Amino acid sequence: MKVTTEELERCQVMVTVEIDSKKEKDLLQKAAKRIAREIKIPGFRPGKAPYNVVVRRFGLEAIQQEALEKSADDMIQKALEEADVTPFARMDLESVEWDPLVIKIKVPTEPKVELEDYRAIRLDFDEIEVADEDVDERLKQLQENNATWTPVERPAQLNDSITLAVVEKIDDEIVAEHDSLDYELKPVEDEEPTDNLEAEVEVEADAVEEETGEAEEETSEADEAYKPPFRPDLTTPLLGLSAGEEKVFSITYPEDFNDQDYAGKEVVFDVKIAAVKEKTLAPIDDDLAKTVSDFETLDDLKADIRANIKSQREQEQNNELGNQALEQIIEEADLEWPLAYEDESIERELDNYERQVSRYGLSLDSYLSLENKTRDDFIEESRERIISRLKRSFVIRKIAEQENLKVGESEILQHAKFLSDLSGQGDRLWRDILSSPVQQELIANDLLVGKVIDWLAAVAKGETPEPEAPILADQPEDASTPPASDGQVTPEQVEANINEEAVEAESSEATTSNDEAAAPERESSTPERDQDVDQTEEPTPAGVKS
Repeated sequence: MKVTTEELERCQVMVTVEIDSKKEKDLLQKAAKRIAREIKIPGFRPGKAPYNVVVRRFGLEAIQQEALEKSADDMIQKALEEADVTPFARMDLESVEWDPLVIKIKVPTEPKVELEDYRAIRLDFDEIEVADEDVDERLKQLQENNATWTPVERPAQLNDSITLAVVEKIDDEIVAEHDSLDYELKPVEDEEPTDNLEAEVEVEADAVEEETGEAEEETSEADEAYKPPFRPDLTTPLLGLSAGEEKVFSITYPEDFNDQDYAGKEVVFDVKIAAVKEKTLAPIDDDLAKTVSDFETLDDLKADIRANIKSQREQEQNNELGNQALEQIIEEADLEWPLAYEDESIERELDNYERQVSRYGLSLDSYLSLENKTRDDFIEESRERIISRLKRSFVIRKIAEQENLKVGESEILQHAKFLSDLSGQGDRLWRDILSSPVQQELIANDLLVGKVIDWLAAVAKGETPEPEAPILADQPEDASTPPASDGQVTPEQVEANINEEAVEAESSEATTSNDEAAAPERESSTPERDQDVDQTEEPTPAGVKS
């Protein structure tokens, strides 16, 4: 077998495989024997018909096709190994000629990524400051979160909580009924989506957010199109009511309300008040500090809150600076990748959209017709997004490679444990992640993107990024690696591997509100979950597209 290669444009190599006449004859004879074995030829036992008889009966092309189907993949695989060529995307069978047998395959190869001196990038930034007012605001949140409710014998006022029974009717027909609900009387403009009565009595259905690519539109257009959801004023008619009192009132819902059962309808609420409760706030002092944290004094709690706020803002700043630096690097980079990989990415995009619109009983073509678009229009729009995403992906991978930024198995397991605990699903989600290589790859990708963004932020600040500690491939099995026995790893095994710094961080986060204590999400791998670092595994040479 003779193998030659020729460099083509757009990261492609033409691999030519030439088979000698003896090997070609052997392939054809074996193919003819298989055909004779599978299809009965009169006058001959299965597999015993001579080669020339099989050729006369089925034709030479059929035998050649059988030979290729059986042997081409193996020959191509060996040819790629001999030529030291690794496909980066699906290969394309260019041509096949016989006598002698010559196979030509276009092989997409590794993207070419050449970066400018990104270590010289410097960006302006402000020193992080935490004002006393910021700490006081967090303390007030903790105070609110630990408020107590005391029954009172008076009419309900703003910020009270009432316990009530409610019946909702439309045209005298009961549409919802609850015997006991607690509802906090907040000013209408202050109400949050999850703190109003309709959420408790299931009046308002969750808005279905169509996953059809709207997230990629310009931010300004999205802002203009956004319309806050309608929330009926339920506080005003309930003010002034006392325990034991009843009231009937009605609210008309707008025509475009997301729940069609209520849209454009007048809903009658028949309520009976069971209790009125007043909020009691504990004083902000040492006792509150002991209640909400492990600290003994208010001063220690304040210091911890201040440190958390600073850490959070530093991470936000790092995200912003790191992404700014990354965009600058991408702009100055010389990038080239195989078109086949781009096309595969678009195919995945189409598949994703097909699945998304199918949830609403639509095909992609029917959805596009509603948008006055063709499939070709959609492909071109997708191509722009894909190209932007691929550039980002290739540059991130190149930086990670050049700076030896890696993600170790223990880091993946530690983060999986954190996600499991944060979601409230505990062991179930933990085991789901451990049994899913795809989920682990997604986590590894997120962590890698985070490392690159943090590294670039340090460079942009003029700091010297700390070198990445080497990750040992051969290390003794301990709590940081899953046991090789049955693959069932318990959360306790990985908890032992969480370093002290992470434990301290989690402990201190408990002293702040859930929404604000969490670290800000990175601008990394969640645009459409097709990752800044592309999630597609590098394909093996097995698949050949004819």
